[in-house]
Formats: sequence, structure tokens, C-alpha cells
Amino acid sequence: MSALQESTTRLHGRTLTVVRVTFILLVGLMILVGLASFGLFFTRDGRIICTDSDVACQVMLQYSRLQVDDFARHGIAFETMLALRYAALILSGVISLAIGLLIAVSRPDDWMAMLVALLLISNGTVSNTGVTSALVRAAPALSGLVKLLALFNLILFVLAVGLFPNGKADPPWMRWLLPVWCLFFPIITLLPAGSRFLWIGLVMVVVVFSTLLAAQVIRYRRYSTLLERQQTKWAVTGIALLLIDEMVFALLFSLNAFSGNPTLRAIAGMLGFTLLPWLFLSVFIGIAVLRYRLWDIDIIIRRTLVYGALTAALALVFFGGVILLQRLMSTFTGVEDSPIAIVISTLAIAVLVTPLRRRIQRDIDRRFFRKKYDAQKTLESFAASVRDEVELEDLTQRLLTVVQETMQPSLVSLWLKTTDDQRPKTMGGSNRQSAVGSPTAGVE
Repeated sequence: MSALQESTTRLHGRTLTVVRVTFILLVGLMILVGLASFGLFFTRDGRIICTDSDVACQVMLQYSRLQVDDFARHGIAFETMLALRYAALILSGVISLAIGLLIAVSRPDDWMAMLVALLLISNGTVSNTGVTSALVRAAPALSGLVKLLALFNLILFVLAVGLFPNGKADPPWMRWLLPVWCLFFPIITLLPAGSRFLWIGLVMVVVVFSTLLAAQVIRYRRYSTLLERQQTKWAVTGIALLLIDEMVFALLFSLNAFSGNPTLRAIAGMLGFTLLPWLFLSVFIGIAVLRYRLWDIDIIIRRTLVYGALTAALALVFFGGVILLQRLMSTFTGVEDSPIAIVISTLAIAVLVTPLRRRIQRDIDRRFFRKKYDAQKTLESFAASVRDEVELEDLTQRLLTVVQETMQPSLVSLWLKTTDDQRPKTMGGSNRQSAVGSPTAGVE
């Protein structure tokens, strides 16, 4: 975190002690409930063969009778599939819990970091309804506590997203809207069951997340510093990957992409809906809070866009070329499924990959990384022209111009050492100056 951010979110004295004690008690309670829930689920509820609908079986994290029969027909032991599901649940929970504890240990006096850590710990212990329901069925007296912890997890998410990364409720309208959204989830749980109230709840959830997203965008553009923007990029990238993962696997399942292989379908469900979402969220938020300065998120986003678009374009060229060439060859030669079409398409891919990558990268830089693209072009132009420059005055002026255009500082100073003692003199505009003196350059 930046120094400014740490100064506004750092705790001291008695307040720090109270927050730490509360944090330790909450974490201890979550870990106890999580261990009890996972233990009961692994030894009893997870082994139950579900007889409800597919949606209910997915929520309860139980295999249906149809899935178990498919496993048997393919010679796959039910215990093997249970072990895979248990491994995915344990790994996702341990990752969230470990990163949350790491954040808490690394930032023990920063309340914003501890809020994020509490969210990750809650995600890894008490947020999975299918697991915690095992504890509710075994001990109905604890159902209120389990529901309260699940509700607390939702409130933590709203607060973390609404205040990340600097702990400030910006823009100003979030200062009164954020408490309203925190009260929304407890109120919605008190509504009576029914489709009408269900739709009201769903609409309000969409409104809540839309306003939180809008606040993050406005905060990023108007209020965040450069370092806070880097943190926001990491966190938003993790959330975006989570949503993309959920949508991709939901689309695959809706298209019955894994219907012919029950093992692949079960593994895809565990990866797409259990392991990968929490992995993306926990790891990227952990990097945003702890080690964001070690990596440039812009490079990752840029390369993801470039190579994602390149892969899609090459796949389109390949499959389109194969289909088109096979139709042409079947028309003229009467031979279908000719391997020549595949060979020609493969050669076309080999020829197009480099120029297509450069073109896509140039277009993406122009569209999404305009400042970096302009800076690169300015530096290339300066490097090409400086070889032929012999006048020191022109070279100095051009150097100051390049620094101003690429770095855009508020002040640029250049001192050149000479043989005689001359007084510094100002060159350029109000924000650019060149002076004679020690061989030092300054940028502010």
C-alpha cells in the first residue's frame, strides 16, 4: 500500500487492540465452524446420493443417482469422484484461508487490509452453503449462527468492494449508500418465501453490485492515486476472471459439452465452480494488497488481450480455412475431408501469426494503452533523430520535449557542466527548463 493510504487506514493504540481482539475472535469462530462443517460433510453428507433436481444437487455438492450410475458404467469408482470433489473443496478453502491470514499477519495495523483478510477467511471457511448445511443438519441449534456468518460474509464483500483500496467511501454518494447496502442483506433474509419476493431480492442484488461497480469505476478515474489504481486493476482483474470463469463453464454445461463423459463433467464442475473462482479472487486480491509493486498488471492485461485476440483470430482463420477449402475441393475434385485443406490452413497460420500479432498489439495499444503507445512512438522518433543532431541547444530542447511528452511531469530541469562558471538559465515553457551547472537532471 502507498504511504498515503497506510496513513489513512493505519490503527493505533486502544483502537488497534480492540480491532485485533475482535479479528482474532471472528477468525477463530469461522475456523471452528468451517472445520466442523467440512468434517461432517466429508464423513456423511458428501457421501449421500442426491435424489433432488440437478440444481439442488449442485447446491448441496452431492452427486445424483444418474451421475453415480454413469460413473459405474464407465468403470469409475464413486470413492474416486468423492476424493476429487473433496480435494477441490479443501484446496479452494485452504487458498482463501492462507492468503487471508497472510494479509492479516503482513498488515496487522491496517484496518482495510484486515477487512479484506476477513473476507477471504470467510470465503474459505463459512461461505459454501453446501458444506455448512451439513453442520446445520447435524446440529439444528447452530443454524442461526451459520446463517449469521453467511450474512456477515455478504456484508464483508459489500464493504470490501465499496471501500477498496484506500478505505474511503468515494464518490461522496457512497458514504450514505454503503450503509444502506449493508442493511439490505439482513432485511432481504426476513422477507417471506415466494416468487414475488425472490424476484425483488434478485433485482436488488443486481442494483447493489451495479452501484458498487460504478463506484469503483468513478473512484478509479477521479479519486485514486497511481498506486491505488494499480491495486484496483489487480482486484478487478481477479473479479473479472471469476465472472468469466463462471459464465464460460455455465455456457459449456448449458450446451451439454460434457454430457458424453460423466467424469469430465464432474471434474469441469469442480474446476469451474469450486476451485478456479476462489483461486482467481484470492490470489489477485492478495497481490493487490501485499505485493502489487512486484508485477505490472498493465503488462498482464495487455498480453492477455493481445494473445486472447490472436488465438481467437487464428482459430477463426484455421477452421474457416479448413471448411472453405474442403468445400472447394469437394466441389472440384469430389473428395471430401481432404488433408490438403488442413495442411494449407496450417501453413496460413504459420505465415499470419507474426504480422497478425503485431497488428493486434498495435490496435490494442492505440485503443486501450494510448499513453504508452504515444510514449513509445515519441521515444522511437527521438532515437531516430538524435543521431543527426549536432547543436547542443536543439538537442537539449528536444530532450526536454521528449521527457515532457512521455512522463508528463510538472517540472523538468536539466543542468549541463561547462568549463566556465555560468549562471543557470531557464529554457522552454513554465514547466520545462534547462540550466547550466552540475551534470544533473531532475523530474518532478
